[in-house]
Amino acid sequence: MRLTVAAPDLSRLPSGRSAESYGRDPQDWNPFSEPKGQRPLVAYAREQAVLHGFLAEVGPLGGHMDQLTRDDGPDAPGVIVVDPWAVRDAELRESLRRVCRLASRPLPIVVWNMKDEQTARAETELRALLREAIPERPGVPVAAHITSLAAFDRDLPRIFTTALTIYSRSNRLRPEYPLARPRLTAEQDD
Repeated sequence: MRLTVAAPDLSRLPSGRSAESYGRDPQDWNPFSEPKGQRPLVAYAREQAVLHGFLAEVGPLGGHMDQLTRDDGPDAPGVIVVDPWAVRDAELRESLRRVCRLASRPLPIVVWNMKDEQTARAETELRALLREAIPERPGVPVAAHITSLAAFDRDLPRIFTTALTIYSRSNRLRPEYPLARPRLTAEQDD
């Protein structure tokens, strides 16, 4: 399972955005930072992936672009954990748009902390930018919207299963060589 994080780091925060939930790397992002000392959000996702039998590869969106946009499709099932503020960064927004317009896109999860006053005030603008970056398409699941850490933990198993289903439908889980058809009767020598 590829867990990709689409969030700014401290060096790329949108103008006026509080640095409280961010770190030096996108993987440090934790929108539910109260109480202090909680782990980054992706740590919870990695833990859930392992609990459900997935080997989890974690990294920022920019670091996974080659694997996500391969001509023959992604090389693993995937989930993109999206900070709604990521779409305020033109480069992150374009990367999301590029990945999410693919037929075999990873499953996007947009994580909202509506207790964050800045997020609550910017919700309308952020949702409009998200619709542009993560378009709804027939036959392709829309972005899941998560609003609490408890919901994130609760919904991840279903999200991982959906991501695996999307990946398997793209024919990536096929044997390299065709299997021989089983015979129902023994062959007889003539």
